[in-house]
Amino acid sequence: MARARSGPSRPASEDRAKPSRQSKQAEREIIVTLRLPRELHARLKELGGERGLTAQIRDRLDASLAIEEAWEDPLFADLLRAVGYVIVTAARLYPSDPDAYPIVDVAIRRLLDAFRPEGAPDIIHEIYVPTTAQLLGKVERLLGVALGAMGDRGIAKLAGLHVVNLSAEAEKGKEP
Repeated sequence: MARARSGPSRPASEDRAKPSRQSKQAEREIIVTLRLPRELHARLKELGGERGLTAQIRDRLDASLAIEEAWEDPLFADLLRAVGYVIVTAARLYPSDPDAYPIVDVAIRRLLDAFRPEGAPDIIHEIYVPTTAQLLGKVERLLGVALGAMGDRGIAKLAGLHVVNLSAEAEKGKEP
């Protein structure tokens, strides 16, 4: 015996015409099974907070791909990877060392020297103050975007940066 549907009847073709929420999601996403060490799983789950483990994994994968895709210049991409490795390795090698920050600071400055493109001037020794002022504006914009992407933590770091007064520096360099 066939059951009658409650509510207004629709032709079968109409049911097929409107994709369900699940079918729309299936068109956009794919289910992946992933084995993780328990400790990593716990860390990712905790970091995911209200959004959850899946959102945390997606965000991290997306960010790692965005970094890879953002710069087509292999030299710049290598520099970015090297800076990341310096920071991660320093956190592992020197977790409680009071000199960890200066170690990373000097290491990154050395990386910048190592990756300096041929012909690029050494800003400290070769560029004078007016050009530095132009570059400083670009640096501030870059830092604003990078730290702003981190949300409140990044904005707090940006707000804590000291303002460079180039006119005062220029006055120091003038002869009496």
